[in-house]
Amino acid sequence: MPFTTIKESNFTRISLLCLVTALLLSLAVIFLWVADLPGLMKYGMHQSITKFNTALSALLTGISFLLITLGKQKRTALVLALLVLLISCITLAEYAFHFNAGIDELFFKDAVTPVANYPGRMSLGSALQFLVLPFVLLSIAYKKEKFITELLLIPLWSVSFIIVMGYFFQLGKSVSFNGYSKLSLLAVLISFLLISAVFFGKSENGFLAPFTKKTSAAKVNGRALIISIFLSLAFGWLRLQGELYGLYVHNFGIVLMGFFIVLMLIYITRFNTIRLNRAEEQIKREKELSENVLGSIPGIFYLFDSNGTFLKQNKLFAKITGYEEQEIERMHPLDFFEETKKQRMQQLIAAVFEKGSVTAEELFVTKSGRKIPMLFTAVRMMYDGQPCVVGTGLDISERKKAEEEVQLVNAQLRELTKHMENLREEERLHIAREIHDELGQQITVLKVNLGWLQNNAEADKAEKQERLAKMMELSDKTIHTIRKISTDLRPPVINDLGLAEALKLSAKEFQSQTGINVNFYTELDMLQLSSATATALYRIYQECLTNIARFAKATVVESSLDLHDGSLLLSVSDNGRGFSIEELTQRKTLGVIGMRERAFMIGGVFSIHSEPGEGTHVQVTVTLENDL
Repeated sequence: MPFTTIKESNFTRISLLCLVTALLLSLAVIFLWVADLPGLMKYGMHQSITKFNTALSALLTGISFLLITLGKQKRTALVLALLVLLISCITLAEYAFHFNAGIDELFFKDAVTPVANYPGRMSLGSALQFLVLPFVLLSIAYKKEKFITELLLIPLWSVSFIIVMGYFFQLGKSVSFNGYSKLSLLAVLISFLLISAVFFGKSENGFLAPFTKKTSAAKVNGRALIISIFLSLAFGWLRLQGELYGLYVHNFGIVLMGFFIVLMLIYITRFNTIRLNRAEEQIKREKELSENVLGSIPGIFYLFDSNGTFLKQNKLFAKITGYEEQEIERMHPLDFFEETKKQRMQQLIAAVFEKGSVTAEELFVTKSGRKIPMLFTAVRMMYDGQPCVVGTGLDISERKKAEEEVQLVNAQLRELTKHMENLREEERLHIAREIHDELGQQITVLKVNLGWLQNNAEADKAEKQERLAKMMELSDKTIHTIRKISTDLRPPVINDLGLAEALKLSAKEFQSQTGINVNFYTELDMLQLSSATATALYRIYQECLTNIARFAKATVVESSLDLHDGSLLLSVSDNGRGFSIEELTQRKTLGVIGMRERAFMIGGVFSIHSEPGEGTHVQVTVTLENDL
């Protein structure tokens, strides 16, 4: 778990390596003081030892930086940083006002350092470094490191780097220099490593922030920075060795150093330029690809920030809304919805930032006021370092229209089912009435007469003949009634003479009853159809004539039964007042629905065309593959 936490933190490898090394060296110095072996840190007459307060301040600073970077125990980290700041301030005050505050040898007596050099007191340079470092740590903890880092950390690291360079130069020369001769090697290394750990750490706004981002430019330039530093150190060391061994004079070494720096800049710049050119070309390709992808989306694309400012949208967004791109950039997402819906959309936008994604259907209002039903899908994402909403909107007008049509058809089918059930009940009631009132009465009279004949066998012959004549007349009426009921249920002329003749007779009967002139044309007198097909077409024809009589106010009806390309066409047209087809879907036109369903049941196609004042044309097309 600790290694996972470090891996997920803002540590870079070099930062972590410097911090761990600095902490280990600080612990080593503290151990030598605890073991009363501080003399082991003095390897030359002129070198001083690392004071306990210096090692303690370095250890506390390193732990504070570690906790801040890991995001753990922030309060403890701040307390440690403030403690280091207090120690450094007291030490600087001692140097400035020439007094002993009692903290130099508070923990351990320093028997190694001469009294004139302030035993136990950290050097003035170390005190200054530990005065600046707590401010840097506090700025990192409170996300204010941009200003503090550029103001303090860069100069601080530069100074520590120069000190290390000078120290190695001194060691390489094997001579002592004023200032360096009194520095402790361990103190120099600990300070440099500790400052480097902070310097090379990741941060959002720090000096290395441009180098630690997950971009090609950051990767290339970050490597170039590290290589430049180490190459400068290495070549400076080589130049120094050349001078020491008498290969060239000092001035030539300076020129050689300048030549190397120029050469290094040329190669590093060339390398960086090549990599950055490749990265830029890749960005251009990806940008072109993203624009093509956005252009191919079958809907609108949008990207806006938490303030509702549009950052990006595709061309279809402007095309559908009717606004210019400049207008859209000044608008708020809620401007594209009705006033009554804005509160709901505001809640949905807030839900995207809170939950991460939302899908919703709502009417999208264009510049012209047109309302388009759309399916919106929105997702939260980070863009330019801030939370934003990215999503698409798909026009679902066709789907909504289809849903409404399905609902309408279902409603019509329910009404048709109810209507057909009522018709059946009315037909049953009508048949029952005719059977009871007419057929039942006639049979009853026959029964009475038969009973009279049975009981009056010796009656007068003339009276018997009269009774029998009445019974024969009543039998004829009974047969006529039975035929009438049978014809109402299904015209026998369809089976006896065929569909064409049945339609002719129906047309003549309609004309005689209504006075409307009906012209029926057909050459299919011998056409043989299945009973289901013939009955369905006959009923559709009857329904057409009934509707004409009830609504059309027509004077002439043109109808025909034709055969075309293997399909049977039944057509009925009138010269009546007509109507709007759009109004037809809004009215309970059960007759039309019934005709359409009858056509569908025999595998046919029903169509109706009409315009106000131009009459109505009905056509049914049936494929006869299964009937001929």
